[in-house]
Amino acid sequence: MTIAFNYSDFALALAIAGGCLIVGYIIWWVGDRAIIRARKRRAVVGSQPADSDESEDKALFNWLDNVVFGHYWARGLMVKLERAGLNLRPSEFVALASGVCLVLALLFGLMLKFSGSQFIGLLVGIIVSWAYLQNKCARRLAAFNGQLPDALTLISSAVRHGAAFERAAALVQEEMPAPISEEFGRMLADTEVGIPLEDALARMVDRMGSYDLELSAIAVVVNRQLGGSLSEVLDNISGVIRDRVRLDREVSALTVEGRMSGVILFILPFVLAGLIYVLNPAYVKVLFTDPVGLRFVAGAIVLQIVGGFIIRNILKIDY
Repeated sequence: MTIAFNYSDFALALAIAGGCLIVGYIIWWVGDRAIIRARKRRAVVGSQPADSDESEDKALFNWLDNVVFGHYWARGLMVKLERAGLNLRPSEFVALASGVCLVLALLFGLMLKFSGSQFIGLLVGIIVSWAYLQNKCARRLAAFNGQLPDALTLISSAVRHGAAFERAAALVQEEMPAPISEEFGRMLADTEVGIPLEDALARMVDRMGSYDLELSAIAVVVNRQLGGSLSEVLDNISGVIRDRVRLDREVSALTVEGRMSGVILFILPFVLAGLIYVLNPAYVKVLFTDPVGLRFVAGAIVLQIVGGFIIRNILKIDY
C-alpha cells in the first residue's frame, strides 16, 4: 500500500495540529490557575483568600477562567477525573486529548487518500479520549462498590467495639486496598482541615457517584443526628449492598451475549470499510468524493450511533 502525500492535506493537518496545541496550552495555563484558586477557597471554610492574585489577573484570563472552567461541563470533567482516579487537572486532560487528536489528524491526513480525513482523525481522537475516561470511571466505580460491603462490615465491627466513626474509617484507609482506601483517606483529610464530617461524606459521594455509598452516608449522618445503633444499621446496609452486587453480577453474566453482539454490530461496518479500502481503495473512495456518497456515509454514521444507543438502553437494567 502506497502512502499518498498531498501538500494541501499536509498543510491542513499541520494547521489543525497547531490549533490543537495553542488551544490546549491556553486551557492548560488558565485551568491550572482556576483550579489552584478553587482549592484555596475550599481549603479553609469561611476564611479570607490567601492572596489577591485573582483581583490582579488580567481581564482576558478572568474571562477565559469563566468561559473555559466556569461552566457545568468543566466541573463535570473535574469530577470524572477524580472518579477515574487520574492524577490530572482538567486542563491537563484537555491538553493530552488535544495531543491525541493532533497525532491522529496527522496520521489520517498522511495515510488516507481523500480530503477531510484529518477531521475524521480529530473525531476519532475525541471519541478515544472520552471513551478512555469513561472506562476508567466505570472500572474504578465497580471496584469501589465491590469493596464497600467489606468496608462497612469493618466499620461496623470497630464501632461495635467502641471506636468512633472517624477511627473506624481510618481502619478502612489503613487495611483495605485502593480505590476505597484512597477515597476514605481523602474524606478523613477533609475532616482534618476543619470540614464537618457530613460535608466530607457528601464530597466523597459526589466524587464517586455511587448510590450504595450515598445510602451509607445518609445512614451515618442520620445516626449522628438522631442516635441509635450505627453498627446494626451498617450491617443491614452491608447485607443489602452484597445482594445488589450479586444481582449485578448475575445480570452482567446474563446480558454479556447481547452486549458483545452490540459491540460487534457497532464496529463491524468500520472494520469492513477499512478492509475493503486496503484491498480496493478506488471502490471506497467514491463514498468520500461523490456528494451522494458523503450523504450515505453521514447517514450510516448517524444510524450506527442511534443503533448503539438503542442497544445500550435495551441492555441497561435499573434495579
